[in-house]
Amino acid sequence: MPITYDILNEGHYIHAVATPPVTSEEFVEYELKHAIDGRVKTPVSELFEIQRGACDNITRDDMSEVLRKRKESKKITPPPSLCRRRVAL
Repeated sequence: MPITYDILNEGHYIHAVATPPVTSEEFVEYELKHAIDGRVKTPVSELFEIQRGACDNITRDDMSEVLRKRKESKKITPPPSLCRRRVAL
Protein backbone atom coordinates (compact mmCIF):
# COMPACT_ATOMS: atom_id res chain seq x y z
CA MET A 1 0.00 0.00 0.00
CA PRO A 2 2.18 2.79 -1.27
CA ILE A 3 0.10 5.77 -0.07
CA THR A 4 -2.30 5.78 2.85
CA TYR A 5 -4.04 8.73 4.44
CA ASP A 6 -6.20 9.64 7.40
CA ILE A 7 -8.58 12.57 7.72
CA LEU A 8 -8.35 14.09 11.20
CA ASN A 9 -9.41 17.21 13.15
CA GLU A 10 -12.99 17.14 11.87
CA GLY A 11 -11.81 17.09 8.25
CA HIS A 12 -9.29 19.92 8.49
CA TYR A 13 -6.12 17.81 8.55
CA ILE A 14 -4.82 15.14 6.18
CA HIS A 15 -1.99 12.86 7.27
CA ALA A 16 -0.59 10.86 4.36
CA VAL A 17 2.33 8.43 4.19
CA ALA A 18 4.06 7.33 0.97
CA THR A 19 5.95 4.03 1.18
CA PRO A 20 8.24 2.99 -1.66
CA PRO A 21 7.77 2.34 -4.43
CA VAL A 22 4.97 4.66 -5.54
CA THR A 23 4.10 4.53 -9.23
CA SER A 24 2.97 7.55 -11.20
CA GLU A 25 -0.52 6.08 -11.43
CA GLU A 26 -0.73 5.53 -7.65
CA PHE A 27 0.42 9.08 -6.97
CA VAL A 28 -2.16 10.57 -9.35
CA GLU A 29 -4.86 8.31 -7.86
CA TYR A 30 -3.99 9.43 -4.31
CA GLU A 31 -4.06 13.11 -5.24
CA LEU A 32 -7.46 12.75 -6.89
CA LYS A 33 -8.99 10.61 -4.13
CA HIS A 34 -8.21 12.98 -1.31
CA ALA A 35 -9.13 15.99 -3.45
CA ILE A 36 -12.71 14.70 -3.79
CA ASP A 37 -12.96 13.02 -0.37
CA GLY A 38 -16.13 14.45 1.15
CA ARG A 39 -14.68 14.26 4.65
CA VAL A 40 -12.11 16.98 3.89
CA LYS A 41 -13.18 20.48 4.96
CA THR A 42 -11.60 23.85 4.27
CA PRO A 43 -9.34 25.21 5.50
CA VAL A 44 -7.23 22.07 5.33
CA SER A 45 -3.62 21.27 6.24
CA GLU A 46 -1.78 18.24 4.95
CA LEU A 47 1.27 16.41 6.23
CA PHE A 48 2.57 14.18 3.44
CA GLU A 49 5.35 11.96 4.79
CA ILE A 50 7.45 10.62 1.94
CA GLN A 51 9.71 7.75 2.88
CA ARG A 52 13.09 7.68 1.16
CA GLY A 53 12.74 6.69 -2.47
CA ALA A 54 8.95 6.58 -2.41
CA CYS A 55 8.37 9.30 -4.99
CA ASP A 56 11.56 9.01 -7.04
CA ASN A 57 9.55 8.16 -10.15
CA ILE A 58 7.07 11.06 -9.88
CA THR A 59 7.59 13.62 -12.66
CA ARG A 60 6.41 17.11 -13.55
CA ASP A 61 4.15 15.48 -16.11
CA ASP A 62 2.51 13.52 -13.29
CA MET A 63 1.90 16.75 -11.39
CA SER A 64 0.42 18.33 -14.52
CA GLU A 65 -1.87 15.33 -14.88
CA VAL A 66 -3.02 15.76 -11.27
CA LEU A 67 -3.88 19.41 -11.88
CA ARG A 68 -5.69 18.62 -15.12
CA LYS A 69 -7.71 15.81 -13.56
CA ARG A 70 -8.53 17.88 -10.47
CA LYS A 71 -10.11 20.51 -12.69
CA GLU A 72 -12.18 17.80 -14.35
CA SER A 73 -13.10 16.16 -11.01
CA LYS A 74 -14.81 19.21 -9.53
CA LYS A 75 -18.01 17.78 -10.96
CA ILE A 76 -17.38 14.23 -9.70
CA THR A 77 -18.90 12.83 -6.50
CA PRO A 78 -16.59 10.46 -4.60
CA PRO A 79 -17.60 6.82 -4.83
CA PRO A 80 -18.88 5.11 -1.65
CA SER A 81 -15.66 3.06 -1.41
CA LEU A 82 -13.82 6.25 -0.40
CA CYS A 83 -16.13 6.99 2.50
CA ARG A 84 -14.22 5.17 5.21
CA ARG A 85 -11.80 6.13 7.93
CA ARG A 86 -8.59 5.02 6.25
CA VAL A 87 -7.97 4.84 2.51
CA ALA A 88 -5.18 2.68 1.12
CA LEU A 89 -3.98 2.83 -2.45
